[in-house]
Amino acid sequence: MEFQFNSYSSYYYVFYVPLPNSIYLSAKTVNFGSFVTSFLSLNLEKLEKELFECENSLPSDYQDFIIQVKNYSNSKYYSAIKKVLDSNCELPYLSTLLHEDLEACYYSYELSIAQAFEAKKNTFQDIQNELRYNILNGHFRENSTFNELITEGVQNKIEVTFSRPSDIGNGDSGICMTYSLHDTISMIALDWINVCDLGFPIKQCSNCERFFIPSKRSDEIYCNRIYKNGKTCKELGYSLKIADDPFKAIFTKARKTQHARIRYNKHIKDYKEKHYEPWLQAATQARDEYKSANNIEGFENWIEEHKNAF
Repeated sequence: MEFQFNSYSSYYYVFYVPLPNSIYLSAKTVNFGSFVTSFLSLNLEKLEKELFECENSLPSDYQDFIIQVKNYSNSKYYSAIKKVLDSNCELPYLSTLLHEDLEACYYSYELSIAQAFEAKKNTFQDIQNELRYNILNGHFRENSTFNELITEGVQNKIEVTFSRPSDIGNGDSGICMTYSLHDTISMIALDWINVCDLGFPIKQCSNCERFFIPSKRSDEIYCNRIYKNGKTCKELGYSLKIADDPFKAIFTKARKTQHARIRYNKHIKDYKEKHYEPWLQAATQARDEYKSANNIEGFENWIEEHKNAF
């Protein structure tokens, strides 16, 4: 399930929900839940630190410019801040929305972009904590303040309008539902509502521990983020899990050796049922028992002693 997301002007966001199989709208699609999972993956402490470092690294004349001169969008300051946000946000659209959200504070108050983020950070952190708790436990805390958090500091209410695609120059079939958003928190709240309404499961990756929405099976435990050497958590997950468990590593190596014998002993009738499967059952039991006793040497000896016992 996807929605169309586009920006009309500063801190004014619109996404379109097309009818099934409609091909209108040229904006790029974003999966439901993308804003929530990207927001949850945001390291707020790191981002705050890098925003202040960015501002402090600017020439001295820019230090005064940051607060006193309201020409932000045409400045080197804009480009520097945008680079920091882009490098910290997984989803480019979240980076853009957050940037313009902070820009609104920049123009409305005597704050730099870093100071604006500092003012919002605690609320962002509380929302992250509330969402993580709900995802991991299936419900909010009894004393949850999520409802208050998602309305705190919101500049305007979410506006909903309906139109024909032809009204915005995108064909003439179907209907276009438009949500107008003015800040990051509203987008997170709306995306969260869609995730809950559509029943999309959000999982925590067993490798990188960041949150994701499974692409195929609801029981997936690894995400598709690049983790190491150009490979994703999903590609590396099983091998990394084995590396962290010596009992599993020894068991897997022995199992592969025993399974290969099925191919080499095709001339023996029912070799798999008479030899491999009894070994597998005994080896699985031995692995669990030796692992429970934390006796890796004993398990290694068992594997060696029973390699030809079945």
